[in-house]
Amino acid sequence: MKMFLRMSDTTMKRVKYCTIGISIMLVSSILVSSQTFNFGKEALAEDAIVLNNDRVDAQSPGHFRGGHINWLSTGNPNEVEFNVINAFTRSDYGACTNPATLAVIACTGPGGFPGVGDVFIENRGVPLPGTELFFGDGTFFGNSLNTGALLYRVDTINTVDDYLVAHAIDRLAVDEKIRHTYPSPGPFTAEINDRSRNFVEQNNANRAYRISTTVDLSPPNDSPIVTFTPVVVCPLGPCTFAILVSEPNGDTLDFRLSSASEASDPSIDPVPFTQPGQAGNANDCDFPLAVSSTGTVTWDTTGCDVGLYSTSITIEEKSGGVPFGKVMIDFLIDIDAPTLSVTPPPSNGVTYNMIIGVTLELLVQCLDPNAGDTVTIGSSALPADGALSPSVPGNPASRIFTFSPIAVQNVSVTFTCVDNKGNAATPRTININVTPAPPRVVKTVHAEKHNFTTTIDGIPFIVDMTIIGEVYEDLNTQLVMKEQAIVVTCLKLPNQGIVHECEATFPPPDIVPVSNCMEIPFNGIHMMNSIVKGSSMTSISQEMNTVAKGFLVKTIKVDKEVFKCTFDNEDPADDVRVDVVLFTEIFENLSKIIQTPPQDTLIKTNFVSFRCVTLLETLEVQSCLFEQLFD
Repeated sequence: MKMFLRMSDTTMKRVKYCTIGISIMLVSSILVSSQTFNFGKEALAEDAIVLNNDRVDAQSPGHFRGGHINWLSTGNPNEVEFNVINAFTRSDYGACTNPATLAVIACTGPGGFPGVGDVFIENRGVPLPGTELFFGDGTFFGNSLNTGALLYRVDTINTVDDYLVAHAIDRLAVDEKIRHTYPSPGPFTAEINDRSRNFVEQNNANRAYRISTTVDLSPPNDSPIVTFTPVVVCPLGPCTFAILVSEPNGDTLDFRLSSASEASDPSIDPVPFTQPGQAGNANDCDFPLAVSSTGTVTWDTTGCDVGLYSTSITIEEKSGGVPFGKVMIDFLIDIDAPTLSVTPPPSNGVTYNMIIGVTLELLVQCLDPNAGDTVTIGSSALPADGALSPSVPGNPASRIFTFSPIAVQNVSVTFTCVDNKGNAATPRTININVTPAPPRVVKTVHAEKHNFTTTIDGIPFIVDMTIIGEVYEDLNTQLVMKEQAIVVTCLKLPNQGIVHECEATFPPPDIVPVSNCMEIPFNGIHMMNSIVKGSSMTSISQEMNTVAKGFLVKTIKVDKEVFKCTFDNEDPADDVRVDVVLFTEIFENLSKIIQTPPQDTLIKTNFVSFRCVTLLETLEVQSCLFEQLFD
């Protein structure tokens, strides 16, 4: 053992591994026949390890799923505190450990495997005895007195995907922190360096793993700390995410992909580590994974096989552009997330521009790369004028979004998609800018005709007098643009059937004072007609008319009353006729009826009074007044 401590870490590991390898060769028949491993849902894999030109056959459980090592200076001379975080296949550990005695005890997690807070020995690493922490100064740390594999305490578990995240502990320390005093300020390279990676990886299945950090205490320093996420889920297509790092000393950080020798020790495994999409992989990926110097990972997974891919990223600390320290993070990317699309896309890639009175219809689709999964499309709160067709989970799945605005507005809608395993697609947010539409003018015309006879210069005439009320409105905004009354008077010669003359006058919109009014009968509704003009889709009847402009509709109903009143002037003997027409206007948005569930189509209701006062003696129209009663 003393000889090991005087050697370099690399020499020590090779001697140790070679010694173990020779032992395995000598008793291989005993080990193969008597030793049993619990490999969980990963299948056993017969593999070969080449150590110093010796070929050692061993069963590889594929337990490793990622990790990260960071450290901080304790303030004591050349002493640092290590934080070793790893993800392992949970079902590879069928027994747990009492850290005080190293006795084997039952695990508390579901299925009899480790649960949160349990401690287990990481003895699945190959070569035996398992995963150790090598300090870089010729010593290493195991579970007790620097011998054997590391002890880990479980932080989180994932029973669906069968993995756990745990941190290595020193069972002899009160706080379980792993501390080490170096012989000098350094630099030293501390690392875990073993085998095997997850068996179901697409690019490095069952290969070796290596995670290191540079310890340099000249001047005093602490390493960057990476937020460790064992699995990042990506869709089949473009995928972007950030590596989250905190730097306690404010040093400049530079991100890059780890080299093959940084992510895997060739003395343990001669097959080099390959990054996702790297040339030479047999997974048909069209594009390689990349990371920017600031830590943004991008990977277009088009063409890749669905499944897990391992990647290793190195974060270097720099001073004046010169690296002086580093940490690494090793994790998995799972191509398992659904992909969400919205068609047609906005012309500028950002915002849909539309006008009032037009309907926007979009097809929202979601597809999961795993044919056996089902996906469900959802959304944020919809605007009042928007609707989304019923959700029917499937793979692929689709829903139709419709938006029929009746007012100027700016809205945003976010569409979501999640599969039955909880993997979410990248949300798609659309922005809609609604501007005023050119006015959609509709004209409502009410006309009624009165006939009487008169004598002018001894000549008898038939007088046809028609009172016309006109209302011009913008159907988009339901606002009145203009109101006017017209009186058309025509004189006819009764015996000749000739129109002698016609005159159009515009009675003023005045309030004529009257009193002593009494409702009188009139000659029936057939004497008047109210028609809404503005569309070829106009339905005309004697009592109710409708005009439609796309999904915007106006319906008008007319009621008529006639009163005989006294004209309040100097000659109280003057009697007047007051014609009162009540317009009921109903504005609707018919796109609401197709929503699920159907919504109320009503936009607005107007009540308008059209009141004309006529002198009975001369049949002269004194005034016609439009009044908005309420809405």
